[in-house]
Amino acid sequence: MARYTIRQIAELAGVSPATVSRVLNETVPVSPDLKERVMTAARQSGYTAVKNPESKSHLIGLLLPRLSNPFYTEIIQGILDTASAAGFDVVIRPAIVSGMNSFNKNPSLFYKTTKLAGLLTLSRLRSDGWLLRSLPEELPIVQCCEYNESLSYPVVSIDHYSAAYKATKYLLGTGHSNLAFFNSSCQTLYGKKREEGFLKALADCRTPVRQDWILHLGDVDYNLALAAAKELFSKKDHPDAIFAVSDLYAAGIVKGLAELGLQVPGDVSVVGFDDTEIALVNTPTLTTIHQPRHKLGATACNILLQLIQSETTVSQYYWVESDLIVRGSTKSKLPIYEPGI
Repeated sequence: MARYTIRQIAELAGVSPATVSRVLNETVPVSPDLKERVMTAARQSGYTAVKNPESKSHLIGLLLPRLSNPFYTEIIQGILDTASAAGFDVVIRPAIVSGMNSFNKNPSLFYKTTKLAGLLTLSRLRSDGWLLRSLPEELPIVQCCEYNESLSYPVVSIDHYSAAYKATKYLLGTGHSNLAFFNSSCQTLYGKKREEGFLKALADCRTPVRQDWILHLGDVDYNLALAAAKELFSKKDHPDAIFAVSDLYAAGIVKGLAELGLQVPGDVSVVGFDDTEIALVNTPTLTTIHQPRHKLGATACNILLQLIQSETTVSQYYWVESDLIVRGSTKSKLPIYEPGI
């Protein structure tokens, strides 16, 4: 008889792979009826359940794109606070690692050496990537912020498209008509969605698109944005406003313009994204899209804990509201109406 996988047993019993894993390893109590359904399916498949006390884990894995980006600080804190309250610990690993790192040499080491109960990922998972191939199919996974739409794992994020649309409409509504867009890469979902929102707002307002003013810088890096802004504004024909997909970009842009003798917002308005601490310490303070980052992390962790600890069926998408925060880096170009003049 061919050996059945946990996923096949789950299909036979009409439950999730995670439920099969809980029953076979006795990690979480389940109802007698549910347990009998799984055990019956396992017996029919020829599967022999073996108790493994070591499989009882209170560790959550957290996968980040990189540790240096300040955007992730509050998200991580939201995850840590929520996990700690539930009696779980969090082990953090960057998705971008050096070639000498043992995790990179042996991806499954992340799971095997830590006995994860579940995984939170702020990195975009590849459907055919090494991570999904190396992890057990029954391991609960939740995607936060950056996500892969083709995967069925739950997603916690903001609506990047709508947020970018709102920021662009704000700039257009304050009299700016020559807009540039500083993006990281359309290889990221947030980059793709935010660029789509930017372009849709321009189209709805019948504002021409300058393709040479849509920049893709790759990494989210202050110095990259500074250099790109100086190059763009060294030309005679330049924008009167910039929308950047990161506060880090926006701060670099402001610095680059200052080195050219241009004032923000006197000569150019600048809008960032994320509402990190950088937005408040920058001079001028940045108009930006606020992401409730602690809430994003806490919500993602709560959903993962539901998957780990209970049989609750969760939704596919959880959208967290974002807001446009207007500060000192933008101003209206429209004439001020004064009655009697």
